[in-house]
Amino acid sequence: MTAGTRAVLRAVFDGAALFFVWYLAGYTLLLLLRAARGSRVPRGRRDPEPKEWPAVSVIVPVFNGEETILETLSSLLKLRYPNFEIVVVDDGSTDGTVRRVWEHFALASVGKGRFSGPLPASPISGAFRGEIQGVRLTLLRKAHGGTEDALNVGVNAVRNPYFLCCGADAAFEEDALAEIVRPVLADPTTAAVGGAVTVQKERGSFLAEMQAGEYERAFLAPSLFFARFGGTIFVSRAFGLFRRETVLLAGGFHANASGEDLGLILRMRAVLRERGERCILRYAPKAVCRVRVPQTLSALCAQRGRRYADLVRTVWTYRRTLLGTAGIGAVFPFLCCAVWGMLFPFEGAIGFAACLLAAVRAFRIGTSGLAALLCGLGFTAVTCAAYSQNAAARGKPASLRGLVSAAGFALLEIFAEKPIVWAAQIWELLRAALQKLRICRRTGKGRGA
Repeated sequence: MTAGTRAVLRAVFDGAALFFVWYLAGYTLLLLLRAARGSRVPRGRRDPEPKEWPAVSVIVPVFNGEETILETLSSLLKLRYPNFEIVVVDDGSTDGTVRRVWEHFALASVGKGRFSGPLPASPISGAFRGEIQGVRLTLLRKAHGGTEDALNVGVNAVRNPYFLCCGADAAFEEDALAEIVRPVLADPTTAAVGGAVTVQKERGSFLAEMQAGEYERAFLAPSLFFARFGGTIFVSRAFGLFRRETVLLAGGFHANASGEDLGLILRMRAVLRERGERCILRYAPKAVCRVRVPQTLSALCAQRGRRYADLVRTVWTYRRTLLGTAGIGAVFPFLCCAVWGMLFPFEGAIGFAACLLAAVRAFRIGTSGLAALLCGLGFTAVTCAAYSQNAAARGKPASLRGLVSAAGFALLEIFAEKPIVWAAQIWELLRAALQKLRICRRTGKGRGA
């Protein structure tokens, strides 16, 4: 290898590594800004009377959730809230989900006609209802059509002004529903409220511990910052409160898997903007929901690959958001979503490869060596900052043990788990693109005139 070629390669490696470091530095700055500005959930001088809390419907879409559905429903029934109902929508399960719910709670068959509504959704094939511990529980059956179709069935079926979406494998703190409703008490025109989605940690699961740090960074820290300035564009269906009227105006949930978390909010913002109304979106850090996460690396890669492909499709579909179609307040967070979300696997893979090659080829300490060190320290600092700030937002100051644990798992994540996930995400995107290209060629779409 000539000296000139070696110098060019070194410059490429150094530039890529430094770019990755600056990328992490920008994300750290976002966390620091969030910490400086904060986001406090508005509270009155007293807790409202039971009659002042709005009625809420909890919609639980489930598909083959026989192992977790009863545990989730038991957690929901323990919620301390004066006026709520639970609607379970079975999305054509092939296991014993329906039978377990029906038998365990002794539900009675009811007419299907009362559950119709304006959103396009699969017809209901069976409806069952009962009252457990003073809470009305409804079970609806339908043919398999996806999570979004099941949610639309649930939105059609309920009549309360607000509904809460949650997964069929989640656990809730007893005050979770009350906490996520508090922003609505402060401003009844609030369109949606996001809750804190964290990980159900299982003993001995290193992979779950690493994902816990990722959830702290991705779900919690940026949400508080953007909510402070009215720029929230992401409310997770894993634990999110929505105003039913606004969701109906936005056309309900569209079939786009995980990318619909972003798509629905952008449509809500756009439709309210057209009506001359503000789309008020809040975040409730003390409303905590814990979800189960993949326990094997292959399952994690498959999940993240699908989510990443969905995100890219959603960002491309709603690219006109950058022109202000969903309001000026959505432009910057949408751009951050595109940069930090859509480009992250490529940025991470390039930076990691540059740092690794720099170490293997022993380019002395150099810029790439320093970048590799800063990369690990920066990622660790981001995770620790997210952990401490989110703990403080929940009223539980971070412990030294928790910080040390977060730092250790962050290092394992960035140098062990993340490169594999990045490769899986890039592969899934390429696979989806090739599949789309084959479909276009087969149908004749996309050919020039």
